[in-house]
Amino acid sequence: MKTCTQCGVEKPLEEYGRNTKSRDGHRAECRKCIAARQRRRYVPSAKAGATLTKTCAQCGTVFSYIYRSGRERTFCGDLCKHRAMDDLKAARGLVVERRCACGSTDVARVGKPVCPACKVDRRDPEKARAKERRRTLRRYGLSEEDWNRMLLQQEGRCAICRTDRPGGRGELWHIDHCHVTNRVRGLLCHNCNVGIGNFHDDPQLLLAAAKYIQESRLRASA
Repeated sequence: MKTCTQCGVEKPLEEYGRNTKSRDGHRAECRKCIAARQRRRYVPSAKAGATLTKTCAQCGTVFSYIYRSGRERTFCGDLCKHRAMDDLKAARGLVVERRCACGSTDVARVGKPVCPACKVDRRDPEKARAKERRRTLRRYGLSEEDWNRMLLQQEGRCAICRTDRPGGRGELWHIDHCHVTNRVRGLLCHNCNVGIGNFHDDPQLLLAAAKYIQESRLRASA
């Protein structure tokens, strides 16, 4: 439960939007209060209700329509819109060779043509790693002290397989949490975290898998 800072009513966490920067991972205002504030701030466009005359970017036909909101129309209809997208894809397919600004052809097939040598992350890796760690801890409502205490209680090992190597990208321990209550359960290595995730945190599936492996070994040794 959480008390909305706008209406002052205590509501379940499901009534609040996500916010990874907050301590509990949710916004301070409930969804209804945020929606009400957005409605109060909404100012209709001066063009709303006006009849606009445009030239289709695909076929060149002059058409008119009543503007409501959002971006102005570019095409006279969906047919021209889809044809324009097909023409764009065909034009991209005609490009035989894609080059980076440095002249290298070692680029991806789509997106901006940048070779691995020019694609350099200019951020300080240590600062980026520290920032990512703070973001992760905020997401689960943990502090550095909470993290250190959990790791000390687990003797620096995975809570399931007891390995002392986290594994995975960055060699960092994964914060395991219950997807129903959102409560943190412990720190896991990469393999164990992926494993229970693939089993959807279902104890019955995990027990069935353990029984299956045990019976298979017994049949093999018989």
